[in-house]
Amino acid sequence: MGFNNVGIEGMKRNLRNQGKRTIPLAINIGKNKATPNEKAEDDYRACIQGLYGYGDFFVVNISSPNTPDLRNLQHGDDLSRLLSAVKEEVRIQHARFGGREKPVLVKIAPDLQREEVEYMVETIVRSGVSGIIASNTTISRDGLTNPNRSETGGLSGRPLTERSTELIRTLYRATGGQLPIIGSGVFLPPKTHMKKYGPGPVW
Repeated sequence: MGFNNVGIEGMKRNLRNQGKRTIPLAINIGKNKATPNEKAEDDYRACIQGLYGYGDFFVVNISSPNTPDLRNLQHGDDLSRLLSAVKEEVRIQHARFGGREKPVLVKIAPDLQREEVEYMVETIVRSGVSGIIASNTTISRDGLTNPNRSETGGLSGRPLTERSTELIRTLYRATGGQLPIIGSGVFLPPKTHMKKYGPGPVW
């Protein structure tokens, strides 16, 4: 499925009609499937321009496994350029709307080597974003025996628990605990998690 959705205008209608909410709303943004990576920042900017007045913070999704080439935006100059454009657009919209500038978080993939994560974290920290979400779904099928394991797409839940938790550990070490981390994709009851891993830096 990837990012299949009703689009910016449809989302605006839905958010206008939702009524009062009691919890923060994150708006997950990414590029369209047909948009080449060289023009990806235009799609992210368009999302922020259209939806800035409707959410409480933005999630820069560079890790969906179902959008071709999207995960390539997690690396090097592409990531630096994208986050710079996103932060600039948030500042523009903040000047327009006023109030508190809305935070930006980056959602990354679990299928990264430690060295890749550490290098990526340097870019993320330099960009000035507010935090990291770890993680999106995995494309790995290691250890699975279910007959459906050959299906394509992202996998979450129990098979991702160890991988996602280790990614959180790596992120915490790489950031020195100075950047908030939101855990996503893990599947363990709280007591089990605390017993097995101890308290962590996860929101």
